[in-house]
Amino acid sequence: DWSILHGLGATLPMKVDHKAAATPPALKIHSPLLVGVVAALSAVLLDQMSKALVFERIGPGEELAVGSLLSILPGWNEGTAFGLAQGVAPLLLVGVALVITAFLAALLFKARSPVEGAALGAAIGGALANVVDRIRFRAVRDFIDVHWNALHWPTFNVADMFVVSGLLLFVVVEHFRHRNASKV
Repeated sequence: DWSILHGLGATLPMKVDHKAAATPPALKIHSPLLVGVVAALSAVLLDQMSKALVFERIGPGEELAVGSLLSILPGWNEGTAFGLAQGVAPLLLVGVALVITAFLAALLFKARSPVEGAALGAAIGGALANVVDRIRFRAVRDFIDVHWNALHWPTFNVADMFVVSGLLLFVVVEHFRHRNASKV
């Protein structure tokens, strides 16, 4: 008898579709946030694996030529991109990287497309992979040396490639979004 329960503040049961209630919402594989998280995790994993492999197999001061324009040359970067900020406290560099990563993460939560999510996720993952190095070693492991004769681009790593390609893709996506929006 529901009258007793109703007197205690309970309401009469409503018709419930138990089949629908038991089924969790479908995971949207094309969700920008999910794509971004997968891209970030992939970037960290690929970067850390490549660094471990190179630094395990090629000793300090050794160089492995991969053609006339590319060498694998393990080295340590205690500064930032292009070797700038040498001598700055590693924890300060970690802090700056985490602030920038938090800003990119905020953009990722607002991402409108899977491509935008992938771009931001790649940049976030690359930045976090280098943070892992700074925390573990107080420096970043670099090993990709692109050169032409005696001219050398600053040595970099897989994380740097994710940061640069992710940010470039994000800028391109935003450019076309704004360009298309202005035509409407």
